[in-house]
Amino acid sequence: MNTTYENSPDDALNRAVALHVAGDVAGAAVLYRQAMARYPGRPLLMAMLGTAELQLGNIAAAISLLQQSLQIAPSQPDTLRNLGLALQKAGRFEAALAAFDGALAHNPGLTQTYADRAEVLRSLKRPEAALSDYERAAASRPDCAEIHNNQGIVSLELKRPQDALDCFTRATAIKADFAEAHHNRGNALSQLNRPQDAVDAYDRAIALRPDLARAHYARGNELMGIGKVDDALASYRRALATEPDFADASLNVAVLELLKGDFAQGWRRYEQRWRSSKMNHLPFALPQPRWTGDKSPAGKTLLIRAEQGLGDTIQFCRYLPMVAALGAKVIARLQPAILPLFAAAYPDIECASIDAPLPDFDWHCAMLSLPFAFRTNFDSIPAKVPYLWADPGLVAAWRAKLGPKTRPRIGLAWSGSQENRNDFLRSIWLDQLAPLLALPFEFHVLQKDIRPEDDAALASLPSVATHRSELEGFATTAALIETMDLVISVDTSIAHLAGAMNKPVWIMLPFVPDWRWLLDRSDSPWYPSATLFRQPAVKDWAGTVAAVADRLRAAF
Repeated sequence: MNTTYENSPDDALNRAVALHVAGDVAGAAVLYRQAMARYPGRPLLMAMLGTAELQLGNIAAAISLLQQSLQIAPSQPDTLRNLGLALQKAGRFEAALAAFDGALAHNPGLTQTYADRAEVLRSLKRPEAALSDYERAAASRPDCAEIHNNQGIVSLELKRPQDALDCFTRATAIKADFAEAHHNRGNALSQLNRPQDAVDAYDRAIALRPDLARAHYARGNELMGIGKVDDALASYRRALATEPDFADASLNVAVLELLKGDFAQGWRRYEQRWRSSKMNHLPFALPQPRWTGDKSPAGKTLLIRAEQGLGDTIQFCRYLPMVAALGAKVIARLQPAILPLFAAAYPDIECASIDAPLPDFDWHCAMLSLPFAFRTNFDSIPAKVPYLWADPGLVAAWRAKLGPKTRPRIGLAWSGSQENRNDFLRSIWLDQLAPLLALPFEFHVLQKDIRPEDDAALASLPSVATHRSELEGFATTAALIETMDLVISVDTSIAHLAGAMNKPVWIMLPFVPDWRWLLDRSDSPWYPSATLFRQPAVKDWAGTVAAVADRLRAAF
């Protein structure tokens, strides 16, 4: 094809535009450059070539050309919009926003620019402003499924699931084969607590796009939430088959394998948890090698660090003396609240705060990697209890403070840290314990942190004693637990502490519990003194509390 032109630049430009419109962007760019070489300084040529460079992914070149064009002809709304798109791709969001504003100032009818602007506002963490722009774009282009879909995504970010559902429903009505919108519709239904409808929406997305790993993953989440563990596991595995590096799906497969008691596969896969977005905030990038149990640690210094919650540390600290018994010098970095308790239990292990400077060491191991390192199965769970003890002096002090016992003493913990991503599943409100608290026992609150709503309820419960000002650490809490006849707790560190001390503890669990409590059993292989009370149905705490109250009446 002859690409040398003797005619006017308009001739060359028309040929380039024809190629551009036909989709041959690279060919059009060649002609734009040749036309510019013969006729430099033409703003339209600069703008067209800049647009082509943008479409070809040559972002720096696109920005330069579009800016040059605007220096000569500053009032071109299409050029300003394309500059905004290029700046957005370059991550220069404030500059992109200014370019879009300029485009709209010169031509308010560029309705797509409101949608472009909304995307930049999302990147700038201004979702309310982004939603306003999407609403304006949707009003101008009600037949654009993509705009409705994006408007729904922002509505979800703003925790407005019903508005989001309406947007996604409009998007799928306009474009029935819009798989991403069906997936997003499932997300909205999930937030609205309509799990089966969410699964149906994910199924529709998967039917349209079987390779949509996110839909398989989200489907698994919904199924897990309603207790369909095997179906959930199958969905997560399909997500991984589609996207082998899907770290969150891999973590959930590991969790369900552990929940089902498949320790051999579960511990091994759980070792990949650091890749997951749920875990990658944890500080475990260390230059020294990880200890995975493959080599003897004898004669080596081994650093073991707490990695998740207090309950996790309490449950798996039982492995510390096992590591030391292999001939290793063990250094433990733990949460400050439990340091005195641990230091007393393990005087031969160097215990310090997790924030303390790291000493010299040879290998390191995360606390929840210890079961894998020891290749733990059901027969080898180290369940010898107690492995934590209360200080006798502190116990004596509590007994003196509480005075003579006239009724059975019951320790209570009904809510945990709200930083736990599953706290909404495991914690309950104090008033939900009303059937229990009506019984003729002496109740003592074992948790230090009490939510304001529960604080008000406590004022009307003289049979429930609180000790928050005296619970300065787990050593003090352990001593108070030692004075109790029974501990009743949801799945919190208090439950783990009572189990580690071999105190009778009744643990109230959600319908789908954390993996460590396994499925369909009322006992725990980790804590011989524990009795598990599981929700009979999803979110049915009333049934759980009633079962605990019945057992309590029969026990004392």
